[in-house]
Amino acid sequence: MRQSPSFLDLAHLSSRSRQRPRILVEDVRQVARDPIQLLYEALGAGSLSANNSAVLSALAHVPWLLPPKTKLPYSGMENDLDGLLRTQANQAVQGFPAVTMIFFNHHHRTMLMNCIYSLVKFAGVRSYIVLTWDERSLDACLQMNLPCYNTSSLLPIKIESHREALFQTQSYNQIVWFRPRVVYKVLEKGYAVHLTDVDIAYSPFDLYSSFGAYVNHTGITGVFMAELPVNSGNYLLLPTPAAHLLFQRWLSMMDPSIALGFHDQDSLSRLVMAVYDTCDTWSDCAVKLAARNQSTAPGAQEPPKALLRRTPSAFQELFGSWCAGGQPERLSRVDPCQPGFSHAYFHVICVTGAKRKAAGLKGIGYWFLEAACSAHGPLSNCKPLAWSRPQTVVLRMFSLPAVAIT
Repeated sequence: MRQSPSFLDLAHLSSRSRQRPRILVEDVRQVARDPIQLLYEALGAGSLSANNSAVLSALAHVPWLLPPKTKLPYSGMENDLDGLLRTQANQAVQGFPAVTMIFFNHHHRTMLMNCIYSLVKFAGVRSYIVLTWDERSLDACLQMNLPCYNTSSLLPIKIESHREALFQTQSYNQIVWFRPRVVYKVLEKGYAVHLTDVDIAYSPFDLYSSFGAYVNHTGITGVFMAELPVNSGNYLLLPTPAAHLLFQRWLSMMDPSIALGFHDQDSLSRLVMAVYDTCDTWSDCAVKLAARNQSTAPGAQEPPKALLRRTPSAFQELFGSWCAGGQPERLSRVDPCQPGFSHAYFHVICVTGAKRKAAGLKGIGYWFLEAACSAHGPLSNCKPLAWSRPQTVVLRMFSLPAVAIT
């Protein structure tokens, strides 16, 4: 399998530049149909069985296209967190069993599918769990043949879900504060945790290898997406004492923050600015780690600040604004195969609502599902966009295996 570059090794080449991304030009050469599509059609025709392990592996990035209630290794574990973790955490980061945690509400079904498609097919992550907190979302998750966990027993209070929880509403704040509580529970069990929002789409880089390289420096507590100063929608932490301390500090702010109407990222940002340093490049981290080591020497006046690495905001780097994903009119398709491309994912922030967020990903060519795919329509409509364009190469990344930034 071809190995992709990591977004770390390439960062010094291009990630700091503000060049507008290269616009893709369609290649009109004839291409063969995707063999996964042929397999799916054979499955539908009855000439292949969903019990075939090769079939399950080939369709791992689109499990919702398998027959309903297909028997999978994690089937029936929606109320067994330890069982799910043992089954799903089959990849590692820095020697720790690792799991990606995706919190999901039924209003965001298409966003979840697009996220999982790119996470599995392009970023090479199969070690994930989808977490729900209400009955309707759990049912939607199970219908998609996903590894689902019902977190409702962990809720301090019931969260209403008949309406989409929009930014800064009471339901939104309850949900986002619930997430770090569950993540900390998994960290305490000894797992490395990668949390991803559903409004994120991934590039063809081996994500776990890349995150492993990010935390390779001694003294790095965790990796967060860069914002002002960090974003709480995409991060990775190893189950270390330093990461435990970060979560203890963060969660200690929960009750007063909720009472004041502050969401989890508000409080995390205040915490980071008060007691943490951040770094964005190898050289930046090396300088700060050296200064940190000096400050721990005998006679140092103040205790050193712990250090967090930040992954770049792709929209900020390529389009000049953290919020560019919410402005589709200023976007153009990006080519993740161009030399020096070093952005592992795109995260749409600054806008609320699934449709507006999806528009941002569509604007850069990171929406991978058919237009007929909808939040409450038939799952059979949610086929890969690549399948409907067999005559042209619309995006070269459709045919790429996951590669690593090492």
